[in-house]
Amino acid sequence: MKQAVILCGGRGTRLGNLTTDTAKPLLPVAGKPFLDHLLQEVTRWGFERVLMLAGYHGDIVSEMYHGKTFNHARCEVVVETDARGTLGALVNAHQHLDDYFMLFNGDSWIDYDLTDMTTMRPERIHMLGRYTQDASRHETLETHEGMVAHIHKRGINNSGVINSGVYVINKEIVTMFLQNDMEMSLENGLIPAIIQHGNVTVSLAELGTFFIDIGIPQDYERAQTDIVLHRTRPALFIDRDNTLTYDRAGYTHHPDDMEFKPGAVELIQQANRAGYYVFVITNQGGVTKGVYQEHYVLEFHRKMQYNLGQQGAHIDALEYEIGLDSERRKPRPGMLLDIMASWPVDLDRSIMIGDKDSDREAGFNAGITGYKCDGTDLFEAFGKYII
Repeated sequence: MKQAVILCGGRGTRLGNLTTDTAKPLLPVAGKPFLDHLLQEVTRWGFERVLMLAGYHGDIVSEMYHGKTFNHARCEVVVETDARGTLGALVNAHQHLDDYFMLFNGDSWIDYDLTDMTTMRPERIHMLGRYTQDASRHETLETHEGMVAHIHKRGINNSGVINSGVYVINKEIVTMFLQNDMEMSLENGLIPAIIQHGNVTVSLAELGTFFIDIGIPQDYERAQTDIVLHRTRPALFIDRDNTLTYDRAGYTHHPDDMEFKPGAVELIQQANRAGYYVFVITNQGGVTKGVYQEHYVLEFHRKMQYNLGQQGAHIDALEYEIGLDSERRKPRPGMLLDIMASWPVDLDRSIMIGDKDSDREAGFNAGITGYKCDGTDLFEAFGKYII
């Protein structure tokens, strides 16, 4: 799945004066817009495009994000002039939607591994539910064998499974409403209707999975500390050529030639399970030398990400440097420092792995432990350090 869609159109009336002059997703959280945190979390899963559906103060959202790139994902903003609910926003942006896309609310985040969901192709809608011990303010989902059987009204259950606001959607369901210009709600209108026909499947987040919604003042205040706390993780920084993938003839760059080395997938799987970020840090001087064009770096990375996704794993971000005398070129630490400046990384538990002395030195120069691999199975050699 290549496209993520984020709903950014709500007025945030429960936040009072906080949203008088700004859209709710743009409210500052720990020094930057909440939407910046969400974009980084969303693009971790390999999306190539992010479509933001804006309404209230949509001109500001568009000015800040339209045409920008986050983690190699291109952002596009579509502004809805007349608010017609969450389904109406999708209908308004119909021509911009992929056949299948993942949908997020722009004012909430759940710390859940979305790898499996990125490979789904539901008949209508697949949604992510989460269990809560306090469901008094929410509708609760009755689920059975991976399906949503019924939605119970608020106040029926004190605890239970509720909607997390993350969906995989078949565009066909949006196409059905193209001729409808009325206000339409995805959560309260469409989903309950198609549940009756058995067309809503569900994944369930484990009990205790972190979730934050900045829609009320108390939760917005809590987000100021909790977002950074829960997003801060150790990182596996790892070289690409001759470490993760084979570089048989030198300057391997075409996606068709991508082949993981022994233990590479298993090491990334281990890092994902242990809650580590996985950052690929690679010198790509072959671009500057004219051996291949820069677009091949991203295409090669996307092939890596696709193959990993088929095996339930993912890379969170790619940093590469084409310059031959750059401060970012290993063994200089520039690429690692750039990652550390923009991502909340726990340095004490982070490591760097590569096949050259320059890889190990780049780790040391960035303030973390560096290791040099010798061509043996990566997981057997380094899995013990990912805990």
